[in-house]
This record gives sequence, C-alpha cells and structure tokens, in this order.
Amino acid sequence: MLSWLTPHAAWMALLFGGAFGVVAPWVARRTRPSIATWMLSAGSLVSAAAALMVLALLAAPFAGQADGVADSFHWSPRVLRHDSPLGRTLSGLAIAVLVFLCLRACRSGWRQWRALRRAAAESRETAQRLPAGSLLVLPVPYVDAYTIPGRPGRVVVTRGLVCALDAGQRRAVLAHEQSHLVHRHHLHVMAGVVAAAANPLLARIPAALFLTTERWADEDAARDCDRATVVGALSRVTSMTTVVRRPLLAMSLASTAVAERVRALQAAPPRPRLLLVAAGVALVLGTVLAAVLATDHTYRIFELASLAGARAAHVVHRVGCFSRVAGCAS
Repeated sequence: MLSWLTPHAAWMALLFGGAFGVVAPWVARRTRPSIATWMLSAGSLVSAAAALMVLALLAAPFAGQADGVADSFHWSPRVLRHDSPLGRTLSGLAIAVLVFLCLRACRSGWRQWRALRRAAAESRETAQRLPAGSLLVLPVPYVDAYTIPGRPGRVVVTRGLVCALDAGQRRAVLAHEQSHLVHRHHLHVMAGVVAAAANPLLARIPAALFLTTERWADEDAARDCDRATVVGALSRVTSMTTVVRRPLLAMSLASTAVAERVRALQAAPPRPRLLLVAAGVALVLGTVLAAVLATDHTYRIFELASLAGARAAHVVHRVGCFSRVAGCAS
C-alpha cells in the first residue's frame, strides 16, 4: 500500500497539513487549554516545516535538470524529466511559492524576535528600578493589565485597575498574568504566527493560540481563586478597558474572545478529551509520514537519474575508446 501512496505522498502531506489547520482549532475549543496550546504550537511548526520541505521536493527534479547541475552530479536529465511529479510550469511555480513562503516566514520570525528583544529590554529597564518579581504599576487612570515577556518578565497593571477592582478580583488578575509569564505563552503564540506565515493553510492557528493561552491563564487563575471571581474580574476589566498601545508580545487579560472565555469559566473545568487531541496528533503524524515518503520517492528519482547518467557516461567512454583503437588500427 505504501508503494502506491509514495508517488502521491507530497500531495498527501499538504492535505494532512491543511486538515490540521482546520481541525486543530476546532479540537482546541473542546479540550483542556494547556493541552490544546501545545498541540497547536508544536503541530503547526511541524506542519509548516513539512509543507516547505514538500514544495522543495516537488521542485527538486526540475531544478536537477539544469545543465550545470545535471553535469556536475552526473544526473540524467531525461530520467528527471520523465519522473518529475510536476511539469516545467508547475515546477517553476512551486519554486516561486517556496521562495515567497520562506521569505514570508523569515520576515515574520524577524518581527517576532525584534518584538521579543524590545520586550526583554523594557523588562530589564524596569528591573533596574524595581526588585525582581514585583509589579509595575503605571500611574494612569485607565484600566488595563498585561505581561511583558523577558528575563525577568513583568506584570503591568494600571492605577485605574487597582482602584476599580476589589481584593479578590485583583488577585485573579495577577494570577492570570503570572500564568502567562510562568508558562511562557508568548513563545507558543510566536510559533503559531511564524508557522502560519510559512504555510497559509495554517491561517487559523494564531487566533486559536491567542484563545487557548488566555483560556489556560483563566483556568490557572480559577484554581488560585474561584471561577466566579475570575468571571467578575474579566467582565469588569473588559467593560472599563480602553484601547491603548501595548508592546507587540504583551498578553492582556481582556484582549481575546472575552464572551467565549466567560462562558467557559461559568461551566465546569474542561476535560482533556484525549480522543479529540489524538485526532489532531494523528494529522500531524500523517503529515510527517507523508513527507518522509515523499523524501524517499524523490531520493529514488535522483538515484535512478544518477545510475542512468553513470551508464550513459560509461557508454560514451567505451565509444571513445573504440574510436581511438579503430583510429590507431587504420
């Protein structure tokens, strides 16, 4: 059966990766947020890497036909042309798409890295004025709370928030923001953003990760306080928060899908639902297996091209020797 799938493995890898981009956000809403976050971030990185590799494999036989390349490695252009999964036009398109997506992913990764450096610099700057682990309270009247990732990371709250919430609600807000720092949720979000840039089929993953990381922090706050207090704090902060400019990687309490999070907090704590998670993991494993089969198929194409090229070179060599012998005899 694998021998039948091998020629189509590249397309299967793209299909499984695209299915993960659709199914995984749906699964993430129905399982424990911590499990969903890891599934989304790790699965999206694997799926994006597999998609880029598959595009390279699809275009490789076409690139190998170039005169300089084929001559240098002694490949048979005829074999590569015959066994190439794509024609000249589609192979050229695959190369163009591969280059575009690689540049897009690099640009996204560079932006995320720069934002992380700026956040870390801001966190270090506050560390010079405040002892490690302390809050940064902004002397402004509006209500807001967010985290600044870095070493050490910072929880930032405003004076307006401190005055607007009671003691239990303030404790819930701080527990929520501390969860972002402890579990380094910004790294999960960064992974999803870069993966979606590398593979447009994963376009739904970043929004799903924003939701699951916030839900993860909500559940941590609910364990530290209680669910009703977290709901009260979230609702009050949302109703009073104004639109302000925050650091790019800052994670704010009231920034993502508040109504859905309130409904989740009003229900019982979410169960793991491992069968649903297994479906998402199976799609990732299917993507990896298909990419491995596609790699093996492409390797065999080049192996045949190499054998044919060596055979042709041997024939040319023997013909040349025969010509020289015949010339000497005459």
